Amino acid sequence: MADEQNVSQHENLETPEQEAPQEEQQEEEVGLESGGFKFISPMAMLMFLTAGIIDLIGFIIACVGLDDFWILDITGLVVVGGLMFVDSGAITGTGKSKEAVKKMLKRLGTTELIEIIPWVGGISPSWLVAVFLHLKNK
Repeated sequence: MADEQNVSQHENLETPEQEAPQEEQQEEEVGLESGGFKFISPMAMLMFLTAGIIDLIGFIIACVGLDDFWILDITGLVVVGGLMFVDSGAITGTGKSKEAVKKMLKRLGTTELIEIIPWVGGISPSWLVAVFLHLKNK
């Protein structure tokens, strides 16, 4: 009878090698659900796509040797900034809306300062960086 209990105990025990993949999988699931980086949402994909297109057009224009006369800067500020504003949830009028707007303006202000410099703004992926920081700190 003691041998049967030992055998049943050995069958129920899992080796550490078997437990590790389950724990990693569980941690990944929790990371996506509990406020990790939110890069998978449709709004995040839209922001990345828009910022990427604006940065790519700016890079191509800079490589050709032309200037966009701040057209892409204004477009990025309105479109990407608007998407970041909508995504931040500041439209609801909560008490945290002022803080969210201040953080967003700080990020957009830094991005806009980089974009204003004629050749640096053309070759830098500053809109993508702004979206990444927005989603990381969300």
